[in-house]
Amino acid sequence: MLAMLLERTQAILDQWLLEGGPGDIWVGKFVATEYARGTQSAYLSLAKQSVDYAEKTTLAELLTSPAYQKRIGIAYAQSYSEWKGISDKARADLASVLSDAVARGISPRETAKIISKRLDVSMSGAFNIAQTEQVGAYRKAQWDETDDTQSRLGMRTALLWLSALKDTTRAWHAARHGKTFTTEDVRAFYAEGGNRYHCYCSQIPILVDANMQPVSQTLVVKLAAERKEWEEEYKKAA
Repeated sequence: MLAMLLERTQAILDQWLLEGGPGDIWVGKFVATEYARGTQSAYLSLAKQSVDYAEKTTLAELLTSPAYQKRIGIAYAQSYSEWKGISDKARADLASVLSDAVARGISPRETAKIISKRLDVSMSGAFNIAQTEQVGAYRKAQWDETDDTQSRLGMRTALLWLSALKDTTRAWHAARHGKTFTTEDVRAFYAEGGNRYHCYCSQIPILVDANMQPVSQTLVVKLAAERKEWEEEYKKAA
């Protein structure tokens, strides 16, 4: 009986969280919207920096290219994997609650209250993933266009880090504000620990010289001043 209940629970969780399947999961429309927004932002940034880029690239071409569609498909698959993990974890939580309730003879009413609390915990995890996936899709679009511009047009590109510089910003995130990184560096940073969670930093593609220095230094100088000001305030509050 317990096994049947858990099987039904899993089916319900999958129906709600994984609707649409790997290639067309419901959350994919939000991911796709943010990815398109990130691509547009990257396009506008590079078009302002390079007349050559603007002449050889149009936003319409970017958004309809086979390469772009492939990248969207990858984003969908990654979202599905994340939500599948949430569904599996919720089922495991419920299995633990129900097994314990049966063993201890807890009433159905009390068991229902415990399940509700456990699901709240699981749903908070779902909220974190939803926020992370949408922001992450916007970032990934910036990274992808940075790489594509380099491989397709032969332009030297990198990513300029923009930290949110909030009171809650982690010091090692703020320390990157206004600095230039390769896409490999940025991907590695977000793959470490919990750096990608609750992060409101962003990056924009920029043109760099052979020494990885931004061709235009105007914005870099401005951001460096902002970083210094934040660091001074952070030290005072510590």
